[in-house]
Amino acid sequence: MCAFATANLNAQPRPILVIDDAGPITIPIINTAGSSYVPPFDPVATLFDCEIKTATVIGDNAFGLTKVVNVSSNSILMIGNSSFSSCLELVRTEFPKVTAVLGSVFQGSTKLEYVDLSSVQEIGANTFRNCTSLETLLLGRTPPLLYGVNSVSSWNNVFFNVPLSQVNIIIPHKANLVAWEAWCDGNTALYDKILANQLPAHKKQHINKVNVKKGRLIITPQP
Repeated sequence: MCAFATANLNAQPRPILVIDDAGPITIPIINTAGSSYVPPFDPVATLFDCEIKTATVIGDNAFGLTKVVNVSSNSILMIGNSSFSSCLELVRTEFPKVTAVLGSVFQGSTKLEYVDLSSVQEIGANTFRNCTSLETLLLGRTPPLLYGVNSVSSWNNVFFNVPLSQVNIIIPHKANLVAWEAWCDGNTALYDKILANQLPAHKKQHINKVNVKKGRLIITPQP
C-alpha cells in the first residue's frame, strides 16, 4: 500500500501529498477505481504540492491532468511517458537523481518554469513540448541524449514551441564542455549562454534556489 499524508490545511496554502512507498508509481493518481494511489483530496480539482520519498519510478500518466504545483524527489530514477502531461498548474519540479525521462513527460504544462534534471542521461521526445514558461533547466556534467540522438531536429522536437532564448540551461563546474558544444549542434548563441550559466567551482552542483531576474542569474547555494 502507498502511504499518503497531508499537511494541516490551516497552516499551509495548499495540501502537501507525501508519497512514502518504495514501489513504482504506476497507477495514475486520478484513477479512483480501487487504486491505493488515491490521495485524500481530489487532485484534479485541488492545487497541491507533492514529495516522493522512496519510490524510484514514476509510471506513465501518473500525475497527468492533475493540479500539482510543485513536485520533488531525491529517490526517483526514471519518469515514465506523459507523467506530468497537461499539468496546467505545475510550476517547479526537482528530480536531481533521475537518469531517464521518457516521452512527453511535461508536454503541455504551460506554467512550468523550473526543472532540475541534474543527473539525466536521456530525454525522450516531446518532453518539454509547449512548456512555454520554461525558464530554468538544470542538467549534468555530460549532456543528455535527446531521444537517442543530438541534432537540431531533436532539439526542435524536445523543446517544440519553447523559446530557447528564454531558457537558462545550468550545468555544473567541470562539465564536459566539448560534449556540450557538440550537443548545441552549431548553435553558438545557445552554447555561449550555457557557458555563461555554468556554476562556479565553489557552488558545485548543489543548489538551493535559482532565480532569473532581468537576464541575471542569481544562485543561492545550499549551506
